Amino acid sequence: MDRLRVILLDDEVLIRKLVRMKLNTEALDLEIVGEFSSAGMAVEKLEELKPDIIISDICMPGVDGISFSEQCTRILPDIKIIILTGYNDFEYARRSLKAGVNDYLMKPVQTEELNASVERLANQIREEKQKKEAHRKMVEERQSNIPLLRNTYISRLLLSDGINEEVRQKLVEYGVRFAKEGEEEVKLGVVTVQESLSDHECLMHIYEESRQFFKDEQEIHVVVDPWGRIIFLGIGENESFWECFDLLLQLLREKYQYHFRYGTSAGMADADGIRALYVSALEDMYQRYGGKQAACGAENLEVHENGEFQKLVEYINGGNTEEALSALACFLDCVKDAGTEAVYSRQGAEQLLKRICIRTGQTEELAHVEEVLTWCRCSTDVARCLERTTAVLAMEKAVQAEQQKGRTMKELIDFLQENLGSPDINMNYLASRYAISGSLLSRMFKRFTGKSYSELLSELRFWKMLELLATDAEMLDRDIGNRIGINDPHYLSIWFRKMTGYSVTEYRKMCL
Repeated sequence: MDRLRVILLDDEVLIRKLVRMKLNTEALDLEIVGEFSSAGMAVEKLEELKPDIIISDICMPGVDGISFSEQCTRILPDIKIIILTGYNDFEYARRSLKAGVNDYLMKPVQTEELNASVERLANQIREEKQKKEAHRKMVEERQSNIPLLRNTYISRLLLSDGINEEVRQKLVEYGVRFAKEGEEEVKLGVVTVQESLSDHECLMHIYEESRQFFKDEQEIHVVVDPWGRIIFLGIGENESFWECFDLLLQLLREKYQYHFRYGTSAGMADADGIRALYVSALEDMYQRYGGKQAACGAENLEVHENGEFQKLVEYINGGNTEEALSALACFLDCVKDAGTEAVYSRQGAEQLLKRICIRTGQTEELAHVEEVLTWCRCSTDVARCLERTTAVLAMEKAVQAEQQKGRTMKELIDFLQENLGSPDINMNYLASRYAISGSLLSRMFKRFTGKSYSELLSELRFWKMLELLATDAEMLDRDIGNRIGINDPHYLSIWFRKMTGYSVTEYRKMCL
């Protein structure tokens, strides 16, 4: 932080020099930026110098120190002022406090007393500046996150037939406003970019260009749905919406030479009617291009919207981990790459997991989902990531429902993750550490994670190993084994092949 700026005010030059000599500017990290013999001269320079602290005599020709202080606090509200006076008068002290003076020292001022007063005020100033800076950063961060948050809540509109009051309020907070009773027309366009199915950066380029194109239109929102389709949502009087929509597609085609497909819909609707318009736009797109696209198996998920998918969401929201994992099984075929029987699509898995996170209200897990998927180098790991995330989401709901046991289980799993390399940790150790009987602990593992202790430990070791392989390509197998608690290199190789179907060497060379 920069040095604090100080000005001295006294009509006697010797007093100003004496104060300057007594101030410990180095220790207190101060800089004296001005000395003045009159209040008028100081006031004229106040905005230019922007001092943090003023040390002023109380009695000067023309304007006294108290009147001067009142002028200063009007110009610089955060200024700190120390008044020096030879008058031990209660009325002066009372007027000083009323004028916003922070300290009132008697002449001849003692060195220790002066520096103690300045240090106290300097600490206050720095603390206030830190709070303001933290608040500024918080506001900036919040502003930068608004597009993501708006995207999340608009995605809920696309996926839900009805929304609650909390979602409505959040939509308003993030700049999405609907007329009551659906008294205004809503226009909705859906765009897919064929190339984005295999290139996520391509999708982000198109999304950012589209967002910038409409950035000055407050009632037009551009978001990405869980399947990587770009949604254009126009609310209210947007007479040129379709002209702009067509122009944007034309410009994007010319610039990128990509293959775009689109569908449109419009109608009088409020927030609850957005899903119907979204489905109508999808149907329009499919009709325009001769049926559903077969490029990504994730499209098949839509047939489960009101059936199996709803069951999966309900199991997760109910904290029923085992049931949620069973319900997930019917979706594994939906995230296979088109034209294959056994290769799971990372993008398909990501889209399904995004949709699950949105529908269960756990969007904070999305960033971690994306990270974990980048660790996966083979198809079976993608399927395993689906199961892992589903279990994590269901466990979070179970923890909320059974707070005491849930907190214990969460703390226990965090402890295991942090101490995977320890050879001393086993069920007996954990039962003793958390004062739980072994039988109860076994039931808690099954209840919250859907797995036994040994199954969970193996799962934690597996994902830690994938993380290490992804983040440190040079790490030796034996060092990885030591980090995850498998110190025998031969056993590590057998265990890893059992988990993935590949040796560690083969896995290192793979790229999904």
